[in-house]
Amino acid sequence: MAISKNLKYINWSSVFKLENCLPITFFIEAKESQGTNTFFLKESFDTFLEAVEKRDGQKPDSQEIIIKAVKETSFTPATSSVLDEIYAQDMFAVSRVLVISAPASWFKAYAPEIEKLLINPPQNTYLLFSTNSIDGKTKLSKLINEHSVLIEFPRMFDAPPAWGRASDSNDNDYTRWIVNRARKYNKVISLNNAMLILSIIGTNLRTIDNQLETLSIYDNHNKEIKEEHIRAVIRQPAGISIYKVVDSIMLGNVSEALNLTRRMFIFGLSSDGGKLDVEEASILNYNFIPSLYNRFKKVIDVMCLVRKGNSVAEAAESIGIPKYFVATIESDLRTYNKMAQLENAINVLSDADIRSKTSSPSLPWLAEEVVLKICGNRA
Repeated sequence: MAISKNLKYINWSSVFKLENCLPITFFIEAKESQGTNTFFLKESFDTFLEAVEKRDGQKPDSQEIIIKAVKETSFTPATSSVLDEIYAQDMFAVSRVLVISAPASWFKAYAPEIEKLLINPPQNTYLLFSTNSIDGKTKLSKLINEHSVLIEFPRMFDAPPAWGRASDSNDNDYTRWIVNRARKYNKVISLNNAMLILSIIGTNLRTIDNQLETLSIYDNHNKEIKEEHIRAVIRQPAGISIYKVVDSIMLGNVSEALNLTRRMFIFGLSSDGGKLDVEEASILNYNFIPSLYNRFKKVIDVMCLVRKGNSVAEAAESIGIPKYFVATIESDLRTYNKMAQLENAINVLSDADIRSKTSSPSLPWLAEEVVLKICGNRA
């Protein structure tokens, strides 16, 4: 199966050979993908460490340096100490692998130093730089292309694009990653079973990878990871809380909201009394839509009172919102800070309620559409 265009990093890592590597590699982080960026950077670091150790017969010296901006042109740790570490040579270490994560502003502020480093890198050292962006119009960008390798981490999505849904609803960046990752453990897995893993575990790649490793040794006589293996090894949740689903939407976290919404229909909703609701119409019409509608209605009422000069706490108290819930409403107002956003959410929910009762849509897809229309229209 061909790897998605979005997963070019996977192609690089799958054909990695140390002898083909330049001393410096730049990794560009994907937007809104902190979890996958962290996983891929750690994976790249480990790949270099293992390859160097295999070549040299001993573990290389290694270090990870995380540079943070204190002000626009002030960073910690100090750049002088970072450069000292880069150029330091240990007579007892055969090779070194250094990972340096820094914001784009650091590369801009210290471009001359990085340019010198690219032209004359330290010996026996592999430098892995990670940043959110590099200005393509600068001299530094030109030198990066000439003297290093630049690789973009993928931004991964756990649902197929709208135009691909008709072909296979299980085909997305995460399930393709799972299918390809299984090969690392000399196993094969179908997209359907990859989606089953995704729906149970979620989108944390480290957790998925750990479970794939466990599954790879569960049945040594079978090359394929089957549904019965997954259900035997990975504990399924008793049900999804509607409060978690609503909270993820109110935080504007599209990926997490879609994941929880999908799992809600697969595993059902767990109620406060411990009952499990698995009926799709009940989940959508009596839990999902009403809970979201009531939450957004509360936020609208509070916003109207705040506009009249009340504090959020005063507004909440006047309409009967408990004190312990005020911080949650304040968070909601930070995410949805315009009346147009809130009115859009109400309209989307009203439309979904009508469509669910007057036509015959797929209710799980309708719920995901609601999430996308609400979270995706906050600009």
